[in-house]
Amino acid sequence: MTTQLLVEGVEAVEATRELATIDGLVLDWRIQKSAEPEKIMETVTVIATIAGVAGSAVTIADQIVKWRERWKARGRPGQEKAIEKVIINIDNRRILLDPMSAAEIAKLLADPSRPDRPA
Repeated sequence: MTTQLLVEGVEAVEATRELATIDGLVLDWRIQKSAEPEKIMETVTVIATIAGVAGSAVTIADQIVKWRERWKARGRPGQEKAIEKVIINIDNRRILLDPMSAAEIAKLLADPSRPDRPA
């Protein structure tokens, strides 16, 4: 089973670097190349594969929610947000992470075979 986080936005790379520092969350991530090279400075998608969860899924989920809120709030008025959306992809089933609570995310991290929401 493959579980990935897709981070989309103009600062997706920086946001994912910070996401990778969360204790207990083991990520292997890459930048999805734009089909249009002239748009490289626009929205970028970073695909982070969750290679492992070491420790409490509840604690990690709480840190993910704090990370998401901090990065979604970044940006200046009239400009694009630092990250537009975060999607969890479990075996090609995409779930929008934005409206999820820490408890819902913890449930997915603990048992990714039972995703409840489609994106």
